[in-house]
Amino acid sequence: MPQEFDNPPAAPVDFHRPSRITTSLGKKDFYSRYGDTYNAREGVSGLWFPEQDWMVMDPRNLSHHNQQYAAVMRDHGPLSPVMPWAANFTSGGVYIDLPSSAGGLYQILAERDLLDEVDSWRYGFQVGPDVLWPVVYCARLVDIPGTAEVTFHHKPRRKMSADPNYSVTKTFQLQQAYAELRFTNVGLPEPLVNRDL
Repeated sequence: MPQEFDNPPAAPVDFHRPSRITTSLGKKDFYSRYGDTYNAREGVSGLWFPEQDWMVMDPRNLSHHNQQYAAVMRDHGPLSPVMPWAANFTSGGVYIDLPSSAGGLYQILAERDLLDEVDSWRYGFQVGPDVLWPVVYCARLVDIPGTAEVTFHHKPRRKMSADPNYSVTKTFQLQQAYAELRFTNVGLPEPLVNRDL
């Protein structure tokens, strides 16, 4: 029986693309760096800094969240808040999970004694539905296929529980979110690379 998917949250009509989209690997221009290293089944490690309107994305085999945050901190200090996310290609399909970190972001913050100073959004109850859209926009730039399965943990728009740690989880196909993005002021961008998948 085919899997039943949820619908993604509605995209805000006034969504704007992140003002900065870079890598953490020492090049100013995200576009040229990703093109240098990209291959068809390469995943993505991402850090979203909402107050700076900045998305840091790297090919997953080159940089994980701890390495990314260390590079950001070296040049800009300990920025906060930060939301980690990841896209993975597996034999079973393509998966995007947010917020999500396999421990790397926690590790670097613990090692640098920054757990109290940096607000790291690693859990769904810490983020609202709107953090999805910078991730969707950037996934399109690196041609993550629409068949990717997105698991998004977030607090609901309306309070549904007295538990401050309450969150909802939605699972949907990325193509549903791409369709939503078409109705925003930005629209759906053209990919910068062609995975040919």
